[in-house]
Amino acid sequence: MYTVFFDDKKILVTNTLKKSYKRKYRIFTLKDLSVETFIKKIDGYRSGKFLFYIDSPDPLKDFKKAFTLIQAGGGVVRNPKGRILFIKRRGKWDLPKGKLEKGEVINQCAQREVEEETGVKGLRVLGKRVVTYHIYKQDQHWCLKQTHWYNMYSDSQEELHPQEEEDIEICAWKKPKKLKKLLKNSFSSLKEVFKGEY
Repeated sequence: MYTVFFDDKKILVTNTLKKSYKRKYRIFTLKDLSVETFIKKIDGYRSGKFLFYIDSPDPLKDFKKAFTLIQAGGGVVRNPKGRILFIKRRGKWDLPKGKLEKGEVINQCAQREVEEETGVKGLRVLGKRVVTYHIYKQDQHWCLKQTHWYNMYSDSQEELHPQEEEDIEICAWKKPKKLKKLLKNSFSSLKEVFKGEY
């Protein structure tokens, strides 16, 4: 079972159907319509919970075939006070992340993107946290971004520098108790990164 985000829509991609799902999700199946048709169909919804059933040992692999797959890396950076490094981009709170470059491995990508977007120094990658998926349209093509999130740590006292060319307005260390409020003005997929923490 995999969770995929499409704007404020949540899609469960699964090869299991339970009776309880009917109460929570609008259900669609690969047998009835293609992944492309399904995405076009729900594109008109502002929000909602959807389930896409694929009778396959690896439903996500079959789901991915309909998209241009984009690999990205990002970080949940904490400092000695336990505060979390957030960025504000185009009016929404987010975590630093970005696309994998040729020749990079994904944890290097995550570290580079965090450093570039925030200017944070002395960054240590501690380990893999979670992988999130979200759908967007670019140049008339449907893309599926697979973001690999890492736990990171920095004890640097140096000033942060938002990467303005990436439309980042603010970089700030935020207290964990502010998480719930921050995530209200953020992206649905970010809630998956902090699942069970707010």
